[in-house]
Amino acid sequence: MSVAAVDLSEVEALQAARRAERQAAADKAKKAAAAAKEKADAAAKAKAKAEADAKAKKAAEEKARLAANPARSWVQIGTGADRSALGFTLKSLRRKYDDVKPQDGWVASWGRTNRLLIGPFASFTRAKAVEAKLKSAGADAFAWQSDAGEVVERLGGK
Repeated sequence: MSVAAVDLSEVEALQAARRAERQAAADKAKKAAAAAKEKADAAAKAKAKAEADAKAKKAAEEKARLAANPARSWVQIGTGADRSALGFTLKSLRRKYDDVKPQDGWVASWGRTNRLLIGPFASFTRAKAVEAKLKSAGADAFAWQSDAGEVVERLGGK
């Protein structure tokens, strides 16, 4: 049996080369993981910013809607599905009742129909007083208070 001589420096060089390859692969994997984490963090940050912006925009829209339509006191004098027909109803009621003449006409949605309103009044007490006058004159009316944010639109014509 013969034994071949081994050059230990050659074995050591091969082992060092393999270690260097493994280290390079590990370093490359670390860099890739770090880049992926950085990209995911940036995406999460962008998503969080977009959500915060959307939430702020929604809050601003809600604030504007509430500011444009505060809670107010009205007297309801009629209802109807056709908004344009409510204008004719208002004209008719103005001819019939003196307390309706000086008031602006307004419309608010009410389910599948609409409320015909006069006002707005400075207080609910004032709206109740006008309601009482109209009822004593024979009108079908009642005081009503719109909620903050509830859209009440001016009816065309006076």
